Amino acid sequence: MSLTAVSVAKAVHHLSIEKSQRGPFSMADVKTQYFNERMINRIFDVFAMFPNLTKNHPEARNLCDLGKIAA
Repeated sequence: MSLTAVSVAKAVHHLSIEKSQRGPFSMADVKTQYFNERMINRIFDVFAMFPNLTKNHPEARNLCDLGKIAA
């Protein structure tokens, strides 16, 4: 059952990316990316920042990719 859950999670993540931009990835990368996005959202909520102004910054993507395995 856990292997099925991992396969479904990979498929959902992989299919959400445009076909020309797809490349190899690991489940650890997916988990790290979603954890980083959740942490950023949590920081915005706790400190009552305006996420619409800050999340759209180009460097926000670098924060979401922090800790991912280089392929």
